[in-house]
Amino acid sequence: ERRVQFYLSPAYFRDPPRCAAIHTLSPAAASPVTRAIERAVERHLSTRLPRVMGPGQVDRTTADLAVELSHPADRRVFQRQTGCDALVRIRIRGVTDDYFVIWSQRAVALTLELIRTIDGKLLWKAHHRAERGDGGLPFSILSLPFSAARAARLKGDHEAFESIADDAVRRMMATLPDIRPPAP
Repeated sequence: ERRVQFYLSPAYFRDPPRCAAIHTLSPAAASPVTRAIERAVERHLSTRLPRVMGPGQVDRTTADLAVELSHPADRRVFQRQTGCDALVRIRIRGVTDDYFVIWSQRAVALTLELIRTIDGKLLWKAHHRAERGDGGLPFSILSLPFSAARAARLKGDHEAFESIADDAVRRMMATLPDIRPPAP
């Protein structure tokens, strides 16, 4: 299903964020799938908010300031130094990479939260699971190699997770209203 579960707070419109910093909450922060998700979030979020700080810049800044974004006092220091009044937290709920000779499936489940940096107030939250599968049940001996070939093609596609992550984030960002100022 392509349905996205989301919540949008009225506070998003009362005091809209001018800048958001991307922060990944995941034990596998350096994995290629995580990096693909972070790039997709940065790319799509920049079509919704006036300014976005990518994860690399956020990592360097938090290291320079010696702050941890999970602590409210440190978030306030981060906001004063960067001007970013919001934080987008990425929670990777699951990554699936299954292969069964005649069937292959890849999926990413994630949650994105936009919180106000100063007080941690939730402004927006979205959850979605995007997936791709290929192959199938061979109904005859002749269809067996075709099912296996389609499953192997998906398994061997090195860009599949990039595409799946982009699909998931694009669908999620569609629920976040664009608050950028109009172009002159």
